Formats: sequence, structure tokens, C-alpha cells
Amino acid sequence: MARTLFARGARGVHVQRAQQRLQELRMPLDSADGMFGGNTESALKQFQQMNALPVTGQIDFDLWPRLTGDAEPTLEERALQLTAAIEGHGYTLAVGNFDGAGLTWGIIGFTVMAGQVQGILDAVATEHPGMIRATFVDLTADLERLRKMSVAKQIDFLDGISVPPGKHRLVDPWRIAFDRLGAMREVQEIQRRFAFQRYMEPAKQTFRKLGLTTELGLALCFDIHVQNGSIKSSAMTAINAAGARTEAALRVAIANAVADQSREKYREDVRSRKLAIATGRGVVHGMTLDLANWGLADVPA
Repeated sequence: MARTLFARGARGVHVQRAQQRLQELRMPLDSADGMFGGNTESALKQFQQMNALPVTGQIDFDLWPRLTGDAEPTLEERALQLTAAIEGHGYTLAVGNFDGAGLTWGIIGFTVMAGQVQGILDAVATEHPGMIRATFVDLTADLERLRKMSVAKQIDFLDGISVPPGKHRLVDPWRIAFDRLGAMREVQEIQRRFAFQRYMEPAKQTFRKLGLTTELGLALCFDIHVQNGSIKSSAMTAINAAGARTEAALRVAIANAVADQSREKYREDVRSRKLAIATGRGVVHGMTLDLANWGLADVPA
């Protein structure tokens, strides 16, 4: 029997793609919200029954191309879907200056402070002339002025259009404009490219350096690079001192070492997140994770 690719609890763009296809096939599914719940499971069972397939309510690696007509999502894409879900971001969401980063936008929360939002906007302007004007409309001139400012002045400006209290929300014209831009298929491809270049490639180097070999190991390294930047030298010392004899034990040692070297106020959040990925199960931000249902397992990468 083929291995599970996506099942109950998974969420993200690949789940949404499957849901959209089920809707096109007239299966009983009201919403393509990217969340694999009971309704998606029921619709899949009906599809499987109608096509004389094993009725599991899950998408396995064999069913995916038959259902969607697409090649199966790569390991890198599955790891991105997981981290994006934990981060709470889709391609379109833009939030304000709640953490001093100016603005956070896109599939894994690219920020103005890190220069990532600017890089994506530059790529859009170069590769798809006219797309920014088509989505930002009357705000285009303001955006162009913003892009020419220093990062510090950009953050000051964005702080002024972040809605208190908390400043998580942007004022609507700006929020809607970033939403429209992020909804463009071409922009989503640019976001994925940035995610893979800026985070997945360094994650693969860390993966090899640590001697990891499994899907869970790569997913863990990717999440570390997204949330924590990298593994600090002090954390690497602790990992080496742990003397783990199996990869499963090594992943746990990595998770704990990265958490221990995190800022104290975020330490246990980092720990629960990293241990969930390291072990394949856990609860993160109230979300129960079983990574086998996300197409990620303790198998060779």
C-alpha cells in the first residue's frame, strides 16, 4: 500500500489544491480552505469509492497524481507547507509592525527588516512589469517612494500604517494591496524561490553537516533556519556533547539545543515546535501535528 501523503490535520497550499480538484469533480466539499478536516476526508472517501480505490479518506503518493494531475509535492515543498502552517502565513497575508520588523508578508513571513520583502518586490518589478501597479493601484507611487527609503525609514513608515493595539494589522488599503499581490501565481512562485534560496539551501548544508538523513531531519533543519536563523555555535557544542547514537535521538538533541539557546521568553515555544518536528508528533500553537499526515516521516530523504 502506498505511503500517506496528506491526511487529517494537514493544511496548506497542497491540501487546498486537492480540495479544489475535489470540488471540480463535484465531490461534496463546500470549502477549499487548505485545512484537511472531516469534510475533506468524506469527499475523498466518496472519490475513492466512485473510482474503485481503497476507501481511506487519505491522499497517498499514488492517489495524488490521479486526483490532481500534478507531480507529487517534493520533500522541500512539503517541509515548506509545514513551516508555513506553523508560522501562520499564506502567500497573501501581510501584518504590521508588531515586532519591530516593519512588515511581515508571505508564505513564511518575509520581513522588511531582513530585506526580504524588498527583494521579492524587486523581483516582481523586474520579472513582471506592471504587476505591482495592477495590484497596488493608487498606492503604487507611495510604494515606490517607500522602496527608495532606508530600511530604518521604511520601518518608521510601516509603523505608522500599523493598526493599534498590538500593530498586527495594516490599514486596509495596504493590507488589501499586499493580499492582491500575494494572490498572483507568479508572485507565489517568486516567494517559493526566495524561501528555497534563503532558507532551504542553508538548511540542506546544516542537514549534511549534522549527519542527518531523513525527511524529518530536513524538515527540522528548514524550520530552524526559518525561525532561528541557524544553529548557534553554542548549540552545536551541546549537540555534539549529547553523543546521540541514533538519528531519532540526534534530532531530539538538536531540538533541545536550539531551544536552550533561544531567547528566554520564546524558549519553550521553540522547544515544543522543534520537538514536534524532530519526533514527528506534537502540539504547536494549539495545532496537533502528526507529520506522517503531512507527507513527512522518519524515512530516508
